[in-house]
Amino acid sequence: ATRGTIDTYAYFICPGDNFYKFLRATILPSWLPPECIVFLGFAFSCAAGLLFSLATEVPIAGLLAAVCVYGNFVSDYMDGKHARATNQCRNGGEVLDHFFDPLSFSVIMWGVGAACGSYNLAIVCVLGIYCNATILFQEAMIMKTLEMKSIGPNEARVLYMCLGVLLSCLTGCTDGYWIGRGDQCWLPAILGSAQSAATGFMWLSTAITVGQCMVELRKTVRRVNMFGPPPDSTPWVRTLSNEHLSKNVPAK
Repeated sequence: ATRGTIDTYAYFICPGDNFYKFLRATILPSWLPPECIVFLGFAFSCAAGLLFSLATEVPIAGLLAAVCVYGNFVSDYMDGKHARATNQCRNGGEVLDHFFDPLSFSVIMWGVGAACGSYNLAIVCVLGIYCNATILFQEAMIMKTLEMKSIGPNEARVLYMCLGVLLSCLTGCTDGYWIGRGDQCWLPAILGSAQSAATGFMWLSTAITVGQCMVELRKTVRRVNMFGPPPDSTPWVRTLSNEHLSKNVPAK
């Protein structure tokens, strides 16, 4: 189950079943492993991080970064759908998906931090991303349900895309890329420079990630204690190899 408000609206900009059917009929073969789509989504996030790092200097970089974030959005939506549609669901694929999700956001956040030189804030944001991911997946492992938080991956992607467009507009208006060099543009006068906008976004992201981590940690601990299954108090069984696990024979 999911909860949150922005998450609902985020799906309006994500292609649905018809787009997937179009891809299947044109360029997406049924034999393609869904893990390839996971890797493609991570490649999009790496490209977005690189472009964000240039977004305060190159006007078109912000727009291209927003496009790459959207590519990561679509890839994350399509990998599971492709796995279920082609009967290629694998536990390893789920591990890769959850491994690359926080890593993708960390790469993008590092690119934004590099754009404004706020590496200290970028480090805090990356730590916050992984702390929130740990809380989410630990709760899912105990409760057997994945409940997205109020500000989750889709909300973050929407914010990244808006930031990319904003940085592109501010950078282009400042150096005359979008308008004539002698013309005046009201946008930088109101919002400031692209670097100040990126810095403000980093402070906002830091407040959100750290604040949500503190709130959700407290709520999750209470939730799993009150509504979770009885804790497993059996002693761990030490095994010597995977062969013992496959045969369910404990090591002596």
